[in-house]
Amino acid sequence: MAAMVSDLIRASAPEIKAVRFPSGDKGQVRGFDGWLESTGMPPYVPDGTSIWEFGVAGEKPAKALEDYNKRVRQTGKELRNAITFVFVSPATWDAPQLKLQDWVKERKNEKYWKDVCYIDGSQLEDWLYQCPSVAAYYAAEMGLRPLEGVCSADEFWNEYASRFKTKLSEEVVLAGRTKQASAFLQSALGTPGSIELAADSPDEVIAFAIAAVRKSDPETRLFLEDRILIPSTEHAARFFSTFNNLVYFPRSQANTLSGLLSTKGPTLVSKGRDQRSRKEERLERPSTSEFAAGIETMGLERDAAYALAQQAGRSITVLARRYPRGNVQRPEWQNAGQTLIPAVMAGGWDGSNVSDQRVIAGLTIDSDYDSLDRALRRMAQLQDPPIDMEGSVWKIRAPVDAFVHLGHLFGANDFKKLSDAAITVFSQIDDPLDANAPFVVPSERLVRHSSWLRDGLANTLLQIAVLHEQAEINVPGLNPQQWVNNLISSLPGLRDNHRLISSLKDELWLLMEAAPHPLLEALEHLLEGDKTEIQALFSKEQGLFSPTSPHNYILWALETLAWDPEFFERATIAIAKLALMDTGSYISNRPVDSLRAIFLPWHPNTNASLSLRNAVLHRIVDLLPTVGWTLSLLLLPKAHDTSSLTRKPRFREAGASQVEVLTNGQVWQAQAFVIEIVLGQIGDSGSRWVQVIRCLDQWTPQQQLGALEQLDKWIATHLDQRDVVWSALNDLANKHNAFADAEWALTKDVQQALEGLVVKHESTDAVRRSLWLFDSWLPQMGSKFEENEALANGARSDAVRDVIADRGTEGLLELATLAKEPGLVGLFAADHAKELVEIAFWIEHALLEQTENSRLFIISLSAKALQRSPTEWQQLITDRHKEGYLSDDNLPQLLLGWPDGVDTWNFVKGFGEAVEAEYWKQKRPFALTGSHEELLEGVNSYMRVGRFQASLSASHRRTAELPTDVITHILKSLIQELNTNIDQAQLTQHFVDIFFNELDKRSDIHQNEIARLEYVYFPLLRDRKRKFAIHQLMATDPEFYISLITSIFRAAGEQEEKATVSEERTEGQRAKWSLDYRLLSQFSTLPGADGDGVEFDTLMQWISAVRALGEKSDRKEVTDIYIGHLLAHAPPDPDGAWPHKSVRRVVEQLNAPSVERGIATERFNMRGVYTKSMTEGGEQERELATRYRNWAKTSDTYPRTARLLERIAEGYDHEAKDADQKSNLDRLRY
Repeated sequence: MAAMVSDLIRASAPEIKAVRFPSGDKGQVRGFDGWLESTGMPPYVPDGTSIWEFGVAGEKPAKALEDYNKRVRQTGKELRNAITFVFVSPATWDAPQLKLQDWVKERKNEKYWKDVCYIDGSQLEDWLYQCPSVAAYYAAEMGLRPLEGVCSADEFWNEYASRFKTKLSEEVVLAGRTKQASAFLQSALGTPGSIELAADSPDEVIAFAIAAVRKSDPETRLFLEDRILIPSTEHAARFFSTFNNLVYFPRSQANTLSGLLSTKGPTLVSKGRDQRSRKEERLERPSTSEFAAGIETMGLERDAAYALAQQAGRSITVLARRYPRGNVQRPEWQNAGQTLIPAVMAGGWDGSNVSDQRVIAGLTIDSDYDSLDRALRRMAQLQDPPIDMEGSVWKIRAPVDAFVHLGHLFGANDFKKLSDAAITVFSQIDDPLDANAPFVVPSERLVRHSSWLRDGLANTLLQIAVLHEQAEINVPGLNPQQWVNNLISSLPGLRDNHRLISSLKDELWLLMEAAPHPLLEALEHLLEGDKTEIQALFSKEQGLFSPTSPHNYILWALETLAWDPEFFERATIAIAKLALMDTGSYISNRPVDSLRAIFLPWHPNTNASLSLRNAVLHRIVDLLPTVGWTLSLLLLPKAHDTSSLTRKPRFREAGASQVEVLTNGQVWQAQAFVIEIVLGQIGDSGSRWVQVIRCLDQWTPQQQLGALEQLDKWIATHLDQRDVVWSALNDLANKHNAFADAEWALTKDVQQALEGLVVKHESTDAVRRSLWLFDSWLPQMGSKFEENEALANGARSDAVRDVIADRGTEGLLELATLAKEPGLVGLFAADHAKELVEIAFWIEHALLEQTENSRLFIISLSAKALQRSPTEWQQLITDRHKEGYLSDDNLPQLLLGWPDGVDTWNFVKGFGEAVEAEYWKQKRPFALTGSHEELLEGVNSYMRVGRFQASLSASHRRTAELPTDVITHILKSLIQELNTNIDQAQLTQHFVDIFFNELDKRSDIHQNEIARLEYVYFPLLRDRKRKFAIHQLMATDPEFYISLITSIFRAAGEQEEKATVSEERTEGQRAKWSLDYRLLSQFSTLPGADGDGVEFDTLMQWISAVRALGEKSDRKEVTDIYIGHLLAHAPPDPDGAWPHKSVRRVVEQLNAPSVERGIATERFNMRGVYTKSMTEGGEQERELATRYRNWAKTSDTYPRTARLLERIAEGYDHEAKDADQKSNLDRLRY
């Protein structure tokens, strides 16, 4: 009762603010039976707040009065005065002595409530009559005779969804249609009118509308479901057209009265593909991935859902045939099978491609492409069309569906035509991309067949090979699989020409699945042939946006084939041979990575059994040891691992039915086998042991102990490689000692065995024993940073002490030479020198080495000595220099690590100009932090030795303290230094920006001088937020502006040949042209602009002057175009429209098409980089077109401006159409 009344209220009330009607067991809770706050709809829905009480069948007036008084007692007076009391009983009022109207009147007169209503059984019948959608629903719910020719939304959905093997989900119908669903709901909740939508069939439109309602928020769903009525006969439609507050979904015969119904309520006008409809009315067809995601919600596994989505061609109608619950209706187009055979064989093509047209014509009976085109256009308009047309592209909607229904019609002549077509298409070899090859005009180039035709033919061959039984294919004298094998084998050059394999590209994986034997044999033959031919497969080809390589297509094909146990060994060995020849590149898809994905123990990309995988892995290791070792390492267990999916076969089962269930035991067994393989390949290689040790902590304890035992024996017989292996063991031991309590740490038994090996095989040489401490800045010794640092520093100090004690100066210098961090050796060595003279002795010996390691050792050693005893160390250096132990050339090395300040600089000066100059040439430009005088001295010292970049870097945080002449001197001089080192120029950009920002604040420099500096540095200036002085110069000096145009563009009457002869185009000139063009292109400072305003006279005077100079230099048109580019950057006007009214006046006054063309072009370019999803279409462009049209309407008093804005809008309309077509093509393809 409560649920039905709640539905009746939603179907009647125009606006509901709050409603609560618990039903079923929930109706037994304490409190009122129902609560409502809504706008009133007489006679049954009161206005405002109301409480509802429900009686039972056969209830008497006395019982009603008892319940009524009970609620009066339970409810406060203040609340009752604001609430209407409603009593509902399914029984008809039966009290002859007291009429219902009198009972209600008595209650009202008591004034206990704002108002009182009583709805009995007869009134409920009337209310249901007024709400036929609710009546239809409950008639079906209660098993009563349904209303003739009408059903509820729930009834329709249950019937429609039950056509499928598992019940159709709303997600399938709404796939790729989210925006359209939102738009439909808005219309359905709106005022009376037509909502026209089209799909493959009218019923699909209704299903879409109901699915949108069912997936809306709960309130919207309940509100609409209680109003939706689906009439299917004229009589029912005419009868229900007298009701209000309904939403009509007419179907079948009732569609003829959709106009009448639309005057009473929102009315869905559903159309099939065979009916005329505007493009905006058509429901989007989802992409295959979107459709598959929807099908997955029907309870299918992801792979099965994707396969079904492909077979159904993204069509719900075809899905009902491919995945039916009961009998399947034959498609209408099956009767026209002979006409469709060429299209089904081709699969798809581009009608604008001449080469495609020739192939399609060859598949027809009379070689008449135009006749086929006309016939297919008619078929494309059927409700359930077999083929789609998007732009110039034709594609069979559901290739499997069409093949299964029509394949039995293929005759001997059809197979001959198909064979000729496939050989023609797949024999075409791409010309290599060669920059030095002769240019051929596009009209004379060989047109490659479209990817639509290539993919379609490959798919057809695959279907013939795999699905011939389902389609009842009969190839005279041959098995269909053998026919496909013979066809592929007959491709000219298949076994000898690697370029043919490369040219198959995206279709290779389909053809490999269709004809694995001939293609695999051909590839195996090539792999055994000339290695330079195979190397060419790894060549880089520049794609449209990024480089690619032919080997990618071969890998994808072999990965697909590797799923099949029958071809597993041959496919993986072929990949391994490719890996052997792979020289590597920045393209990430490498053959060995494909092998890893296929063999990965915990996620094998194959249906091959574990025993077969292990046997083949062993064979690869024996056959190709180098590849086997790399692959085995990649397969070892890791703490955090990832995997990538390889492409599965499209149609072949490839052993999927017999695939083993992947259990923990299988994974462990596979990993154990890999470990066994790895340990068996180490041989005499210490570097291989290092690689194994780094993976050891992810093995089981038993495997770890076994490996350590094997390693112990190996070290005993390979003492020459002991140190490098010991270092790796020591690192592992330290790591697990530091985190001994972690879950991932080695067990105590393993850790003890590991530490035992470290102690047993530790080098007796102090240098070798200590080297690991100086190979990284902070080796792992503790679990926390402070602890780790303290332990490392203590160990380093002890190590250096032992080296000095055991091997003296020779050992110390050897340690510094071999260490990766020699500066650390110097720091700790200084602490162990007994006297400063000992440090000097070490330094003088290190100076003899003349290596980078020795230089870093000396710098840190001398810096630490200065910390230890500044005065004594300075004096010692002075004495050693006088005595000749330290020369002017090598003395600066000792001073480079000293504090960067005036004390150090004064000490350096004491050694003369030569030493001082060398010091400033070598020292790093640390940020200057001393006094103002020190700042200037440091900057000037760098400049004296020609290090202007260093002066810039050292002073960039204190530019405010630098005199203007110093800043300009640095900038003027720096450019020569940067020209000789382009890499350093990139690193200096930030500092240059800072210097220019400082100049902007100065009043003692003219803007023109800043502009001249900006001109030189313009390629480096990145701070686009600052106002460039050079832009202001361009906006105020027409002659300077036009000089840029004359620099870049030749005069209109000047011949190119003359310019070539008369001008020597040096690198410097080309650089100037590039700079001028960039400056001109980025100029957006409008003359006369001030904040959001633009002064018309100033702007017009500048434009007039520039145009006059442009005409004088015979560059009138290009000048106008660039004036247009500048005007495109005008601000909007206060009236909300673009451009500013001053610019509108300019456009009207100039009356210059070239200027307007420049504005339009620049406005398009100003859109910049944008992103959109693959199937988004032209929504963004339509929004832009609308914006420009609105601006055009606002500018209607400026007719040329309005026309200009309209042309820009039309440009975006065109881009929107192109984007829509690309989106639809993407949906067709994906």
